[in-house]
Amino acid sequence: MNPLYEYFIYFGIGALALIFILIQLTKSFLPKNNIRISRGLSGNSDKESHKDNQSTDEINEIRAPTQSEFNLEDPNEIKFLSLHLASKKDSTLKLNLLQTKIGAYGLEFTEGSFIKRGSEKLIKYFVFNGEEDEGLGSGAFPENENINLISIVLPQNGQKNILRSFEEMLSLARNLSSSFDMRLLDEHFNGMSEQTITDYKERATNLDHKLSSYGN
Repeated sequence: MNPLYEYFIYFGIGALALIFILIQLTKSFLPKNNIRISRGLSGNSDKESHKDNQSTDEINEIRAPTQSEFNLEDPNEIKFLSLHLASKKDSTLKLNLLQTKIGAYGLEFTEGSFIKRGSEKLIKYFVFNGEEDEGLGSGAFPENENINLISIVLPQNGQKNILRSFEEMLSLARNLSSSFDMRLLDEHFNGMSEQTITDYKERATNLDHKLSSYGN
């Protein structure tokens, strides 16, 4: 055989062997294709995607953020403004006398306590028994026993003019204090001073400003 032909034969065999080796090396070192076709892009992948979704939780669920996540200031952070009236020793205040006096201020008596309503039946403040009585409902005044502690509470939620409501309940509290010789106390059961009253009014005014800004 011609030596030249032999050379071409050996060269061809060597080239094929080299190509085969390169293919095997490429398969070994290149990363495998793990990309999955998205649901909806392939009709055959719908069933497989549905099975996968049943076994995994949705992590991108859209929901409304909570107020704490926004770190918003709550305009009703202080929930109540309250005053108290404490009877002195040997007091004989009864419910019938209290009803006569409080009724003149337009409060309604219901379930043993009093409620002051404004426009649209909005509750401005409550007047109730500050003492716990196991035989009566919470806050109910006893009919025949002496009344020793009266609490007047203004809830801030839903109020349109907190300062005005506070001034109304303060006027009532002062009237009851002078009429029945009772001590007027603040929310911590300390004696009510003019400075404390000023602080109450400033709190009410600030709350009114906050509520009006949130309303706008």
